[in-house]
Amino acid sequence: MDMNEAIQEAYAYADPDVTIYETFELTHSSWAVYDSDSDSDYGSSILLVNSARTLLTADGTFEPVNFSASMPETESSVRGQLKLTISFLPKTYRDMLWDASQSPEDDPIYLYYRQYTGEGESEEAEAELPVPLVVNSVEFDDDQTMINALYPDLVNIPFGRRIMTATNLPGART
Repeated sequence: MDMNEAIQEAYAYADPDVTIYETFELTHSSWAVYDSDSDSDYGSSILLVNSARTLLTADGTFEPVNFSASMPETESSVRGQLKLTISFLPKTYRDMLWDASQSPEDDPIYLYYRQYTGEGESEEAEAELPVPLVVNSVEFDDDQTMINALYPDLVNIPFGRRIMTATNLPGART
């Protein structure tokens, strides 16, 4: 069973009185804003909800847009790909995505998928993908924005990327 079938099955058995809000968060390092009071960066993300009105949650205020998405495959032999098509994305967000998509490969756009069953500043996500996806392409049509994102390549990461020494691992024996 792939993710799309699992979601359709969950919807079929869900309580009809509960609204499920599907959301996407897109982040990029160039969108971070520096806060001099706390001496740290805080993200300025693109927050989208498939709804007719805004959604306020603990993760921020999601802007309403119309989108369709195919969830990533989960077979072990493939690197799951998510395809997201957004209709009538506001120009500000289109410009942000265009600028970020021109950045080098070592500075990717990350995509987070979450589901909420309610709203409010204390509302936490009910479900989400286990890791952020890395956006590998952004295409613009007249009224649509198409985003393809992949799970990170966790299989081919060399293990033991740092040599552990007493300097960076106190208490280690040399």
